This record gives sequence, C-alpha cells and structure tokens, in this order.
Amino acid sequence: MKILIVSPNREAFVHRVAPIGPLYLVAALEERGHTVRFVDGMFLSDPFEAFAQAVRDFQPDLVGLAIRNIDTLLAKDVYHMPEFKRYIEILRQFSKAPVVAGGPGFSLMPDEIMRSFDLDFGIAGEADLALPALAESLNNKTSYASLPGLLYRDQGKLIINKPEQIEDLDAIPFQAVAHIDAKSYGRYRGNLAVFTRKACPMKCIYCPEAALHGNRVRLRSAKRVVDELEYIVKTTGVLDFDFADTTFNVPREHAVAVCEEIIRRGLKIRFEVELSPIGQNDESVRLLKAAGCIGVDLTAESGSDRMLDTLRRGFTADLTLKAGALYKRHGIPYTAGFLLGGPGENRQSVEDSIHLAKALPGMTSAYFTVGIRLFKNTELVRLALEEGVIKSTDELIKPVFYLSEQFDTACAHSLLTACHRSLRLYVSDLFYTPMMRKFFGTADRRNVRPIWKFGTLPKLLEWGLRLGRPGLRWDQGKRCYVAS
Repeated sequence: MKILIVSPNREAFVHRVAPIGPLYLVAALEERGHTVRFVDGMFLSDPFEAFAQAVRDFQPDLVGLAIRNIDTLLAKDVYHMPEFKRYIEILRQFSKAPVVAGGPGFSLMPDEIMRSFDLDFGIAGEADLALPALAESLNNKTSYASLPGLLYRDQGKLIINKPEQIEDLDAIPFQAVAHIDAKSYGRYRGNLAVFTRKACPMKCIYCPEAALHGNRVRLRSAKRVVDELEYIVKTTGVLDFDFADTTFNVPREHAVAVCEEIIRRGLKIRFEVELSPIGQNDESVRLLKAAGCIGVDLTAESGSDRMLDTLRRGFTADLTLKAGALYKRHGIPYTAGFLLGGPGENRQSVEDSIHLAKALPGMTSAYFTVGIRLFKNTELVRLALEEGVIKSTDELIKPVFYLSEQFDTACAHSLLTACHRSLRLYVSDLFYTPMMRKFFGTADRRNVRPIWKFGTLPKLLEWGLRLGRPGLRWDQGKRCYVAS
C-alpha cells in the first residue's frame, strides 16, 4: 500500500522540533511492507505546493495528517487549525484517497476535530499499532470497526473507539530519520529526540498527558533508548538531542539507567532535558552531566507552596531551590519555568515566584507563562466549569486560557518588568510581543544552545517589555482570558 504522511508543523518558537512521532509511524509502516513517502513541512518554502506535488506524483492509497500542535499554548500567538484544513482541501482536489489524522494535537480533542474537518478517520492516543492495522484493513478490505483508538463515521454517526496503550515499548522500531533533513534541524537548534517512557505519573490539574498516553507509566529499556541514539548518530551525524518526555527524571531510577548506559558506551552526544525538582540528588545530577547534558529546563512552576499544592505539582519551592543548587554544583546551565494565573493566584503568590526565581543559585534565566490553556478532561476544566468560566457546551478547540480573578495583570506586569534584567526574564503570553520571535530567529541563525544562554537576551527582553502590550482579551461572557 502507498501511504503519504505529512507533518505540517513549521513552528520555530522556541525552537524547531523534529517530527519524531510521525517518523516512528513511518518506520512501523515500512516494517510491515508499505511504501511510504513523508513530507516534512518545517523547511519548505511552500509546504502546500510540496504536498500537492507529492499527492499528484505519488498517488497514495492512504494519507496521514500528523497534528502535533493545535496552537502554541501562548495566549497571544498562532492558531494552527486553518493550516490543517488547507492540507485536506488540497488532498480532496487531487486524490480520492482516505485521510487519517493523529498526533498529540489531534488526540487532545479528537471528536471536535473530526466534526470540524473533512476527515475519513482519526486515531486518538498512541498510533504505533493502530495506524499499521488500519492500513492493513483498508488494503485487505476487512473491517476496521474494532481498531483501538480509531474514529470513523458509520452512516453519518461518529464512532469513537477506546484507545489502547502499547505494552512493549522496545518493540517500536527506530525513527525513520532518513526521511527528514536532519542536518537542517541541527543548524537551527532543532535537536532530534527519542523517548524513554510513555505516560507520566504526575497528576497536575492542567495537563492533558493522560489523553495521549493514559495514566500508567510504561518504560522503554535504557538499552533500547541508547541503541536508538547510536543509530541516529551513525545515520545522520547529528549529536544534539532532546528526550521527548514531559519530565525526564520521573522516575529517577530510569533516568539514571539511561545516563549510565550512555556513559558506559562512551556515546559523545549533547542533550537538553526538562526536569522536575522531584527525586534529584547529587549522584543523579552528576550522571546527567557526565552523559552529556548541556542544559536543564526546570519546571519550578511557582514559588508559592499554596499554588504548587493547588496545581498538584507534588513538590515544594524548597525542593526547587535544592535542585538549582545541584545544577550549579555540577556546572549544568538551567532555566526555570513559572506558570502564573492558576486558581487562587494573587499578588502574594506572584511575589513568591519572583522571590524564588531570584533565589535560585546559578540560574541562567527564568520564564513566566501567564494564563493556563484549558484542555478537556482535566481537573482545571472541571474547576473552570464550576466557576462559570466556561460552559459544558463550549468546545475548546480554539484556545481558551484560565486566569485567576485575583490575578492583577497590571500589578504582575509592574513586578515582572522591575526585575527582568536581574533575572534575564522572559515573559510569555500576557506581555508577548513579536520581539521574542525576532530574538529566537537570531538565536537560530547563531545556533545557540541552550537558547536561554543567548548573550543578547537581556537587551531584547528590555525592548520587548517596553514595547509589550497585553496579549489576552477578557471575555466577559466566558469570564476568562482568550487569545486576542
């Protein structure tokens, strides 16, 4: 069967992300004997024309649309859904092949996207088994009605099958990296990535991770993880990586095992990771450094223990301080991320977060995200419904952001602006301006790693805050902030 997979993602903010999810699917399809063509939109000058040309030349039997992002999660930024609709329109113009959508963005709101788009099929959750099974069913003209995670229409009615999680992660083939221009990602700070686990044990009230991978953590063996890293290095020559896990160090023992395996093999790579303050100690951070870690994105979230408890983060501000001290001791640059605007956020909790950011030892920079994107089936959406922020009939496919009524935007702007130089501060959403895209574009061209070490950051942030304007619009009817 001839299968065309397209990755429309062209987002370069904060950096260019290689399409690892679709590349795992390409590998799974090729392993089963299908002929696959892959269109990566990231570096194409006209991705729509490239896709149209691929449809005309390849004449696929099935087309897969990989929806990575619905939006950028920033309260004043890009909404990607119209782009995806354009791909489907192009396909319908040149082909009668059925189209199936999947990916993280699709899996967050599969029924809403199916109802909004002219799609034949959708796959919610992990598609590594479901997509090859769908291809086999279509090729052999057998029933696909019971395939896990499949969405389809039966006499006009939308059918949604329950997703199924993959048990043996080591059985997943390595990414088909030969289908992308890996060196271009390297030139523009776009690290390639591998995964070490599926699902997350954390229970944060705003996170939709369970919709993607369920609630039960499954681990990929350290040997298999490093086997894939070695394969990508030998195939592409790329040495810069990310780990595509929400928090690499949870559970700690598994992260330690991966680092030890990298060190044991003498694999000379560089990588950046997102870490939770939970469960770190001197030995785990030492191994992280020895394995090639060049930067940590520390999920501090808040300097207020009350807010951390409300968000169900599972740690305290003191634990964040201890993690920062470990990175400083071992010479690992790190940035700290803070999330403002959650339930009960007020001036005191904002000041607590700023105080923590100032107290973090050796921190390179801090970034504050203002407003929390609402995703269905999360505890935050339940709270928003109780508070009347949204209605049960509201579809959240277009970005809606929660912001506490106690959060004084003018006060927060004043507090953050006053300390931006000392913190090398980046404020997204509420004070987001095009200056930040210019900044990241310049860092792209200079291939700065990690991004937040870029030397001109303080000056650009000063301009951005001086020129900034609120990026949220208060919707009186919904009693919440939405993208303006």
